[in-house]
Amino acid sequence: MDIIKEIKKLLFNIDREINVVNSLKDIVELIKKFSIRAEEIIKIVLTEKINAKDKVLNDLAVYCFNEGLYDYIIPFLKASYDINSQHLDTLYNLGYFLSLLGEKRLALRYLESVGERDEQILNLINEIKSSIQKIKNDVMKLIEEGKITEAEKMAEENKNALEDKDEYIIKGLIAIKKGNLDEAEKILMEGLHKHADDFSLNYYMGLLYKIKCEYKLSEYYYKKGLDKAKNDNEIGRIYKDLQYLYYDYATYLEKKGIKSDAAVYYGLSCRYAKDKDLKNKLENLYGNNKTLRNIFDVAKQAQRRRYIILSSCGWGGIYQRPHHIARSLTKFGHEVMYVTPTVKVNISDKDFTVDDLVRYTFDNKIVVDGVNIFVPISVEHNGKEIITNYIEVVQKLIDSTKIESEPVIITYMPYQVNVIKSLKGRFIHIYECVDDHTDLENAFWGTKKDSIWEQELMDLADGITTTSLALYLERAAIEKRENVFLSRNAVNEEDFLIDNIHDIPEDLRNIPEPRIVYVGAIYKWFDKELFYDIIEANPDKSFVVIGFGDEKILDKKFNNLYFLGAKKHSELRNYLRYMQIGIIPFKDDENIVISCDPIKQYEYLACGLPVITTYMPETAIDKPYTFLATTAEEFNKAIKECLYLKCEEEVIDDFLVENSWNARAALLCRIADKAIVEEERESLEKHIKEMLDNIVQKYKWPIFQAMKAAYLNLEDGKRFEEASKEVYNLKKTNYTERLYLKALIQNHNIADLMNVILNSSFVREELKQEILYLQKTNNLKGIFVIGSICINDIKTALKLIGELDDDNLKVIYHIYLKTLLEEPVTQSERSLLFSFNHDSYIYKFLKRQIRREEIKNIYFNFYNQPFISIIVPTRNSADIVEYTLKTCIEQNYDNYEIIVSDNSSPEDEDTRRIVEELNCEKIKYYRTNGNLAVIENYEFAYEKANGEYMIILGSDDGLLLHCLEILPNLIKQFDYPLSISWDVVAYGWPNVAINSIRNGLFIPYPTQKSNIKYSIYDESVLKAVLNFEMRYSVLPMFYYNSVIKRDLAERIKKKVGKIFYCPPPDVYTGIVFAYLQRKYIYVHMPMTIGGSSHRSSGVNGLAKFNNFIGNNVVRYDTLEFEIKKLYEIGVPYEKFNAPYFAGEEGSVLIAALKAKELFFANDNNFEINVNNFFKACTKYLFNDENLEEKKKILYECILRYGDESLIKWYEDNYLNNKYFVGYENYFNSPLVPMFMENGRLIIDASKFGVTNVYEAAKLYRNIVGY
Repeated sequence: MDIIKEIKKLLFNIDREINVVNSLKDIVELIKKFSIRAEEIIKIVLTEKINAKDKVLNDLAVYCFNEGLYDYIIPFLKASYDINSQHLDTLYNLGYFLSLLGEKRLALRYLESVGERDEQILNLINEIKSSIQKIKNDVMKLIEEGKITEAEKMAEENKNALEDKDEYIIKGLIAIKKGNLDEAEKILMEGLHKHADDFSLNYYMGLLYKIKCEYKLSEYYYKKGLDKAKNDNEIGRIYKDLQYLYYDYATYLEKKGIKSDAAVYYGLSCRYAKDKDLKNKLENLYGNNKTLRNIFDVAKQAQRRRYIILSSCGWGGIYQRPHHIARSLTKFGHEVMYVTPTVKVNISDKDFTVDDLVRYTFDNKIVVDGVNIFVPISVEHNGKEIITNYIEVVQKLIDSTKIESEPVIITYMPYQVNVIKSLKGRFIHIYECVDDHTDLENAFWGTKKDSIWEQELMDLADGITTTSLALYLERAAIEKRENVFLSRNAVNEEDFLIDNIHDIPEDLRNIPEPRIVYVGAIYKWFDKELFYDIIEANPDKSFVVIGFGDEKILDKKFNNLYFLGAKKHSELRNYLRYMQIGIIPFKDDENIVISCDPIKQYEYLACGLPVITTYMPETAIDKPYTFLATTAEEFNKAIKECLYLKCEEEVIDDFLVENSWNARAALLCRIADKAIVEEERESLEKHIKEMLDNIVQKYKWPIFQAMKAAYLNLEDGKRFEEASKEVYNLKKTNYTERLYLKALIQNHNIADLMNVILNSSFVREELKQEILYLQKTNNLKGIFVIGSICINDIKTALKLIGELDDDNLKVIYHIYLKTLLEEPVTQSERSLLFSFNHDSYIYKFLKRQIRREEIKNIYFNFYNQPFISIIVPTRNSADIVEYTLKTCIEQNYDNYEIIVSDNSSPEDEDTRRIVEELNCEKIKYYRTNGNLAVIENYEFAYEKANGEYMIILGSDDGLLLHCLEILPNLIKQFDYPLSISWDVVAYGWPNVAINSIRNGLFIPYPTQKSNIKYSIYDESVLKAVLNFEMRYSVLPMFYYNSVIKRDLAERIKKKVGKIFYCPPPDVYTGIVFAYLQRKYIYVHMPMTIGGSSHRSSGVNGLAKFNNFIGNNVVRYDTLEFEIKKLYEIGVPYEKFNAPYFAGEEGSVLIAALKAKELFFANDNNFEINVNNFFKACTKYLFNDENLEEKKKILYECILRYGDESLIKWYEDNYLNNKYFVGYENYFNSPLVPMFMENGRLIIDASKFGVTNVYEAAKLYRNIVGY
């Protein structure tokens, strides 16, 4: 019998439904009898002309099941499924049979792929799911009962039934039960990577961290689980665990002494509590402490919201109020979105949309302490802003909130009014008023329009908080606003009280006690003369400055004064712990100081330091262990008292409770929820009155009395005028005068108003003259306009201008206000002003000003020279100088030139071709006459430059792309100094010979663009370089690390006839400029990239020159040429007695010897330590085949030098030391990318596609943000 033929016949019968049962029976018998494999029958079905192939295979599977041929069932069904994946019977049978075989997950997959499910399929699905759930429940029950072995066995037997995520959960729980918590963490984390949205995995991860007492991580995963919960049961499980998690964490914090955080988490425990006993226990907390009770209540019941913080500063290591507020709001369970100021980005093409930038900002969000940080972008092209995404980012944050309650926007800067006005949708707006923006002299961070913008911003605010009593009185008492709340600065207990404090910092270790510290900014309001007097009067005490700002202010040096620079917020506690007193010596009559509530005072007190301040209102109110002093004698008396004062821990604890950032964040939550009642406002004002009475009585200081006068305006405007007049007559300061003027304007006392203005030392002369004109013309409305301008109330002034009867005077005053606010006066406005005549003094003043400006512009257009020259001396380096020039071209600045001095070989025209191709009008190309030495080319290039300030770049160096946007402003800020130096980014070109730097981008720790830090380096730096204790790169070189004023360069030229007298020109000029200046500015923001390539000259090149001389072998054509030229101009290298391998130390020695010969030969304060030079040379004794030769050469140099002690030192440690086998040659080591403790970053730029210095500059911008 032909078996295959018979099977085909039977299959055709089944397909045609002819005697189907018997045909199936016969096929099964043939299978059994002849052991026919399933694959053979499937092949026949697939290859023959059978119409319903899927049905035939399905029928075969069912009959095989009935006949016990189980191995045939699944192959037949899968073949049927492959033919028709929607065949209902096939899907049902696959599900049914796989379920029987224990493959329940696979069974469900087939069943759930059915689109329209009938009752039979639904029943089977539910039956399988119930079976799976039962298996899972049984395993979980065994785990719960501690029957781990049985649980593991059951899980293994049913692994094909359990879902993948359930396997992770079971394995994780078993690991927890066994005490293998790290293993459990690894298992559950792996599961979450696959199933991030699974409720149970997030829940059990939260449970694991709860067991590990990692409370914040536990909270994080529990909350993720809450977001993924699908029913009330799952929500209930999370709530049940959260109540105990928060309770345990709060208890832990309370034991640590972190009371305000404990109040937050007790409140959150109560919020989620289902345990009635626990809830009752929590409700009875803080009956006697209103502050902690407020924090507790807010955590317990405040509406959960999204808070969008429009910050005035980026997110870095130094924390200010917006950072602290953001961190505290997250503790309360809110979603916090922190929006930094925009970062500027320069691009070469315009192919960007706002949506692209918004997407980029959101994709690059970072999270710190639960705060989501967003960095908006402003894109510039050819120096002009073409797109910014700031408003769109904020709008998206509003639109994307999933929380039911309205989002809250918190603003900090007046200019943000334009953002608020542009936003759509419902939101609550709170303005945090932290500075006096009418103080235009000291509020350097803003613009002249801030005072009017701030008024508009406050008009749009649902709530206003003020950080000082002076600001509160201005808003509530003077401006009569009703939605104002006092919210002083504060401290985070955890940042200063937690016990994991390290040993004394290294830079503090050698500073003797007692130590008196100032932490914070150094700006114009810092009273340096008072500070100097205090230092001089206390030579036995150390004064330590930790901070940033204009260090040029503190230009004197004392043996007991130490500058430690800025420190990260996380480092402060460990410094303050080792201090004895904290001080704040501010000028106490500056408006900005009167309105200031220094965070540093809170931080001093948190560390148990007594505090001495000048007479500042906020430091005098509600602050323990604080002494006020206004003279050096009073400071000295307070210092003596503080050194013997012990700050009681209980008092400090109470202070920290009252002044925690959690308390401030709680107030914001209550403002947003409209939960503050009128009784609280009345209570606050009563407390303010008591505080003012106390400080006025205690200190009898006019500023304090003026504030009390301002308070009186809440009660009686007439008493306000009388009291402010009394204080004004007592002491005429800017603050007391402005307050009195406000009272006079409010009460329409026009006679006294004119008298005060006319006798003022603070009012501009043209305003005084205008008052006389208005008095003469009896223009009372005009007088009130001028009065409003005198107190910088521009909003009221504009309103009153509109009410004037004289239309021409309206034009005059409007244009005058524009000039005050530094807005450009348009041509049409100028024409209008000159179209009529007027007797107003301001009219005449404006005409004079405008004519002067026009003359100035004419002069500028005729005689304009570039402010900055970028000088690029080059030789035979067209392949790399192209990219140097590109960095110079792509700058957001206009008033500069690029000087290219081409010293290439006569036949080399490549550099000229590159310049022509770049086609940039900024570039001025010059070809040298004949071949010049490097220093001759530098001199030639200098003579071609026209700028007042100059930077020299080598052929492989470059400007960072923000350089000329920042540098001119720094020059003006520092009042046009002789030089400014900076940290340099280093880049190793791909073709550089040194392995350890090849492709490396070495980025020093950068300061924020909005807060550039700097140091004042003095002669000690030059001495350290000459002593070979510090690298030459800190010197103010006429090279890539400095911008040099022409006046300084000409001083050298005047003395010795030329600037670049000796190679290497960078080191030589650095030594000379440092000596001539003695003090110079060093900015901690990179401006340039120092490149190292196969074309490098300067110090690296000199090392090669020395190498050439030492080996007496010509290896480099360029070097051979250079050596020859140097001999021609009288600089023979062999006379310097330096070994050929001396590297940069050899360069410093040669340059220093020449500089001393020419400039300070008789100055014994600046000596060159040749002994240290030779000692430094030993670091080049590498463990290689040249070691013995180098040891011998260095020994010969030392012998020629002749110092006996040095000779013996070298013989003992190197020449005759059999244990010295040479140092590892770090030049040959591979590049090691890393992030260093000092904030320096080293990356392999080639990993980002960087092959030249221009691409390196762009990569820097992408990393740092500017």
